[in-house]
Amino acid sequence: MTQHCKYYKGEAACPLQDETLSIFWHIEREWATIPARPGQIPPIIQQAMQAYFDAGLATYEMDDPTPISLRAYMFLRIKGTEAPITPLIVERYKQIYTRYLGQV
Repeated sequence: MTQHCKYYKGEAACPLQDETLSIFWHIEREWATIPARPGQIPPIIQQAMQAYFDAGLATYEMDDPTPISLRAYMFLRIKGTEAPITPLIVERYKQIYTRYLGQV
């Protein structure tokens, strides 16, 4: 899974000094290490995907090679698990994704 991460490469501790980038490192580490059984989608990823689709992001950055489950997990972490989906949150996610998370 780490091959899909921009910041997390499997390190035991975050090597990034930049506070913002270290947040993304931690989120990617969470995503990459979510326990999963073969053939099953972990509940947190199901929740993230549902929120991502509910936000109208299913086709956002489709050409980006980042797995949709990682993009959805990032969205859920940026949005917060209890916060409602609002146009402002969706726009904020897009700004963050474009600036920090999109693959090159």
